[in-house]
Amino acid sequence: MIALTKRNLLLFTRNRTNMLFSLLGALIAFVLYVVFLKQTLEGNWTDAMNAGNAAASAAAAHGSAAASTATPITVSDLLDPWLIGGILSITAITTPLTGMSQMVYDRENGLTDDFRLACRSPWRIQASYLASSAIIGLVMQLIVLAVTGAYFTVVDHVTLPWRNPATDAKLLGLIALAAIFGAALAFALTVSISTQRANSSLGTVIGTAAGFLSGVYVPLGAVPAGAQHVMKLWPGAYSASLFRRLLLGDTISDAFSAVPASVAQNFRKDMGIGYEIGGSLTTPAQDLALLACITVIIVLAVLLVRLGARQLSTTNQRRGRGEHYLQGESGAR
Repeated sequence: MIALTKRNLLLFTRNRTNMLFSLLGALIAFVLYVVFLKQTLEGNWTDAMNAGNAAASAAAAHGSAAASTATPITVSDLLDPWLIGGILSITAITTPLTGMSQMVYDRENGLTDDFRLACRSPWRIQASYLASSAIIGLVMQLIVLAVTGAYFTVVDHVTLPWRNPATDAKLLGLIALAAIFGAALAFALTVSISTQRANSSLGTVIGTAAGFLSGVYVPLGAVPAGAQHVMKLWPGAYSASLFRRLLLGDTISDAFSAVPASVAQNFRKDMGIGYEIGGSLTTPAQDLALLACITVIIVLAVLLVRLGARQLSTTNQRRGRGEHYLQGESGAR
């Protein structure tokens, strides 16, 4: 299993085109944000931000030591970490899916049968694809986090909270968890695919859909209610929410501290930092539970459909053999 996992990882890193293609959804989200989306979102939240900063300045003028030393929070301090969280969610789904394409290639070219002839059990072969896919998702998320974090630190002077050891540990744990769920989802989606062409089409669809369903291309509050219900059924929406919570930390509360609490609540609701279910926004624990449950449901549903299709195919083959046998007996008589 370890040897096959290493082999899958090596083949992935050698194919630079596949590596770039796996990040296509994340790249689209980044470009859309920098070129178009950020300006629109800034216009929506600048007034509330200015009100909060004005109140902080007034407190400083009256001699509040805490307020006088506080650094004014900019809109970029809110929006840039929000985008990074969404991009990490997209990456956690698209890169394991690209990594799993090796399984499709091996199946199409008969290499899986060769592995079985080499006395490798089927479950170890499948486990090697899952392991390599999860590792790819984890590493690519770390790369995306480093690149986007460095960009926004230099361009927008945004300070991300990853210098805090506790936050770092939570962030790494969430990245690993998202990679595992992404690998499981990728396995379920590709387990019945037998050609690279079909797998490529699937990757294009999932890569595009992940950006919309995670609320990155268009924020949750900007889409109709029906589309919001669909987004709440996508596991990546909840991983995006968890990433955003960690990366933003207390920034939302601090930014809207001088305005009614409903403003901060509306920001969270509209930007997909928690999802409104049953009249209230989900908590981090609920986001995590929903991420796990929805992923498991999707995986089980796909595998059950595949199992049913296989049993139906086997039944039809046996029926065909029986009819052929009866026809042969009739001819002999």
